[in-house]
Amino acid sequence: MSSIYIHIPFCHSKCYYCGFHSVASCKDQSKMVDAICKELILRSDFLNGKTIETIYFGGGTPSILKIEEIEKILNQIKSIHTIVDNPEISLEANPEDLNKDFLIGIKNIGINRLSIGIQSLNDDILKFINRRHTAKEAIEAVCLAKEIGFDNISIDLIYGIPNQDNSIWEENLRKIESLPISHLSSYCLSIDDNTVFSKKEERGEFSQMPEDESEMQYRMLVEWTKKNGFEHYEISNFCRDGLISRHNTAYWQDKPYLGIGPAAHSYNIETRQWNCSNNPKYIKAIEGGHIANEIEERDLDVQFNEYLMTSLRTKWGINLKEMEERFPKAWLEHLSKKIIKFKLHLNTSDNKVSIKEESLFISDEIIAEFFI
Repeated sequence: MSSIYIHIPFCHSKCYYCGFHSVASCKDQSKMVDAICKELILRSDFLNGKTIETIYFGGGTPSILKIEEIEKILNQIKSIHTIVDNPEISLEANPEDLNKDFLIGIKNIGINRLSIGIQSLNDDILKFINRRHTAKEAIEAVCLAKEIGFDNISIDLIYGIPNQDNSIWEENLRKIESLPISHLSSYCLSIDDNTVFSKKEERGEFSQMPEDESEMQYRMLVEWTKKNGFEHYEISNFCRDGLISRHNTAYWQDKPYLGIGPAAHSYNIETRQWNCSNNPKYIKAIEGGHIANEIEERDLDVQFNEYLMTSLRTKWGINLKEMEERFPKAWLEHLSKKIIKFKLHLNTSDNKVSIKEESLFISDEIIAEFFI
């Protein structure tokens, strides 16, 4: 099984923290959709005929697209690839884009999972990070999506935002208790290069929340999800009723995927590839019949480290039997030593090793120690 990711590089405006490739403009939107459809043809053999289990529209802001543009891309995928009977087809969306007609339209063409970028349910915080919607609009968008018939709704929240103290964070969590969501993704605020916040930080006008305070908000989040029926299946992801993100889980479980669009990444075990992060350059290359991308050959060192990095993020952890089949004995001995060193932070049973929930906040430090 494999997955396809479609990167839509347009936004109405840029969030102050975001370093993902997108432009605050819809210029050349139709040309971009045509280029994406053509790249799907150019990359038709990348997955070697594997069946597609998930399709994910990310960005950027995919909900900027017209319904017919989303349908055009989906039809192109279906004309090239074999799709499972019950695929997960996700669309990232901003609350302000989710009106009744749009929701009905995307549901009718096959979108069956929404990932709604709420980020906060406090209007002052939303203004601080330059989101365009209000808390009221976010709540209304989720409820409307459920009313239209979407049963698989995920929302994003950010913790660790300066000015968002514990009482505001607790209020965020309390407000989502009554929302009809099946999935929650929650990330600590990180400041990417060349963003408004990074430039403010350089000028001394912005300071990130101290780590101990953001850790407290993470622990509040974990405790809240337990009380409200969510399963904590990945460091930053929680679900109800087993409705994990099948698409993102494929990344964490080392499955191949094809990334289409500017800045999109692709992976087929042996290589990792990524397209240029420039819309005009991307479109021009595709129109000329080639792909402006870079390719990294993945030797066993890289494969070993990436397997650890992705697997240890999840509740399933690493499969020791699988690692024995893939990697040299010396590396497995290295792994055994690290497991002993960090045993207080690890669950070990049935040839599986995972990080204990109480240690997930420091998972980056633990995982780095495991690398070859």
